[in-house]
Amino acid sequence: MKKQRHIIIFNETEVENCTAVGLAEMGRGTKYIMEKTGLSPCQVSHRLFKAKKAEGMRKGVTYRTQWRDGTSEVARMVEETVLDSLVSDVSKRLPQKFAHVVKFSGDRRKKRQRKYFD
Repeated sequence: MKKQRHIIIFNETEVENCTAVGLAEMGRGTKYIMEKTGLSPCQVSHRLFKAKKAEGMRKGVTYRTQWRDGTSEVARMVEETVLDSLVSDVSKRLPQKFAHVVKFSGDRRKKRQRKYFD
């Protein structure tokens, strides 16, 4: 019985292959990639494995860990593009001042009391 080989092509004509890798580079999970591409979980994992191997990435390094660590090119591009607007959005949502006061009772258990200042 001859061993069957699967060839995976990463170019513009095979959109779901490149989409799977692109979404993984953005830190997306397998379930999300499956919903967007219509691939099965095994197909997603296989495509990411082949892409990682083609790029010469060492064992233990994945696209998602590079996203979380901020070491991937995509993570750097997103950070440069979006960081300023994220900072301004967060500063608008959160209160200006926040104090966290810890008080001790007679039995030395911590009671936490939060106070917001305007």
